[in-house]
Amino acid sequence: MAVAYISFGSNIGDRIKYIETALEIIRENPCVQSPIQVSSYYETEPVGYTYQPKFINGVARIDITLSCEDLLEFLQRVECMLGRKRSGESVRWGPRNIDLDILLYDNACILQPNLHVPHPEMQNRAFVMIPLNEIAPEAIHPISGKTIRELVEKMPETKGNCKMECCHAMITTTNLLQMKNVGQKITMLTAYDYSMASILDEVKIDVILVGDSLGMVMLGYKNTIPVTMDEMVHHTKAVVRACNHSLIVADMPFLSYKIDVRDAVHNAGRLIKEGGAIGVKVEGGAEIVDIVSAIIKADIPVMGHIGLTPQAVHQMGGYKVQGKDSKTAQKVFYDAQCLADIGVFGLVMECIPYKLAEEITHTLPNTPTIGIGAGPHCDGQVLVSHDMLGLYNRKPPKFVRKYADLTGVITTAVEKFSKDVREQKFPGLQESYE
Repeated sequence: MAVAYISFGSNIGDRIKYIETALEIIRENPCVQSPIQVSSYYETEPVGYTYQPKFINGVARIDITLSCEDLLEFLQRVECMLGRKRSGESVRWGPRNIDLDILLYDNACILQPNLHVPHPEMQNRAFVMIPLNEIAPEAIHPISGKTIRELVEKMPETKGNCKMECCHAMITTTNLLQMKNVGQKITMLTAYDYSMASILDEVKIDVILVGDSLGMVMLGYKNTIPVTMDEMVHHTKAVVRACNHSLIVADMPFLSYKIDVRDAVHNAGRLIKEGGAIGVKVEGGAEIVDIVSAIIKADIPVMGHIGLTPQAVHQMGGYKVQGKDSKTAQKVFYDAQCLADIGVFGLVMECIPYKLAEEITHTLPNTPTIGIGAGPHCDGQVLVSHDMLGLYNRKPPKFVRKYADLTGVITTAVEKFSKDVREQKFPGLQESYE
């Protein structure tokens, strides 16, 4: 049984469908041992001939009993089955609906007219090396003798200049770290109902937060403290029904996790099992490490939240920037490190100085940071949707950028509707049935 690493790519038609069909054909080959391991999909700029659409690329590991020569013949048959005609391709590295290449085959070094293994260009292509590093960082390149991880670390393209973006049918918690690693900023917005979540998911927001801010913008509470577990579960269910792409994270409300570890795990489990969320978000730092650790040990992904934590608004004396002096900055940094050490999959940092946020982001290589009032250097950004859309009647915090005035749009529409009804202009015959 040999181990082979296959690169796949497509930039014509339904790219993901072509790739997944090819992978399914490979899985069904009786000479391939299941399951096969597949990297994330990455959308990449074309190489060589640049006047063509972007590619989706990735890498798969297969355990196979075929020889390398027979594997090449099989992969070419798969391409043919999916409609690729190599003989008709007039441009090298031009558009193709499917492209399958052998990168590595055990430790073999093969040089034949139609078969070069390891692939001669792989070390120069981030769109190959990054997904390969994702699933096989310790694999050895048989010519250089170096691991894939070592080769990737020396590639200049992987240090911020590589035009690659992760693209997934459904975002997972591990995808956020992959996005951090390739320098792709993470987008995160709040939603509390099916309609808003449908819009956010359609435009492929990476993370949708069912925030306890729903208490203020949806339920009319003065702050987030009165929000209950039942309310969070109810709204999380509505958001989950709308989503096919975005990662759904639900806030654990006040007093649902800081009193008792057993209660914390149980309540987190409710948001996953009943609500359908993928992960939960908790507020606090070093003081809740044991609780967060217990939730993670129960196989529930946890996102942390440090800096300004709205559930502690009374203890903090209001909504104030945190970490402005050296002592409180050290506390914020320590909180971040503690949460990262126990394995949170992400960390929201709210209302802290941007230089502190930058330092934390760079110090935590395995923990994506999401800023809200924490400056531009975080791995991603989150806002309350009602704030950025102008749908909530309050003075927004300094960190909010208002992208629309939907309150004005809705007000104008409602006024026009009322006027038309009162003046008997609505409904007209065009809105009536015979």
